[in-house]
Amino acid sequence: MPLLDRLQQIVGRENVLTAPSDLLVYECDGFTIEKNKPDVVVFPTTTEQVVAIVKACNEFDVPFLPRGAGTSLAGGCLPVGGGVMITLSKMKRILEVNLRDRYAVVEPGVVNLWLTRHHRPERLGTSRRTRRARERVRWRQCRDQFRRAAHV
Repeated sequence: MPLLDRLQQIVGRENVLTAPSDLLVYECDGFTIEKNKPDVVVFPTTTEQVVAIVKACNEFDVPFLPRGAGTSLAGGCLPVGGGVMITLSKMKRILEVNLRDRYAVVEPGVVNLWLTRHHRPERLGTSRRTRRARERVRWRQCRDQFRRAAHV
């Protein structure tokens, strides 16, 4: 079975791009000075699919390259000699958030803003406005405690 058929079997025909017009989008990232087109672009949605794609590429001795959102300005996700580009943008799940230890486990397609919005009720933001609001609350609490102590 040829590599293209194997890739389509792994992720589905709708998640494999081979048309030259479709591949043009993936010839560069935010760094537009250098451009190299992949031979195939695949869109896995699970870790198991990524593993199967990498194994298939290794079996056929075809180079592969992962790609996130394509916003890099360093040219880090350019295929040098064609090959398979594994685009991870469809892997968008937030798997775990630990508020106490302040970390999150996410799939590679998750954008920072989504994580911030996902936990907006917990007020994880560190914007200047949020910090100032917290400082005002603390200041008022200290002031009120001082006033109560002074009236005793």
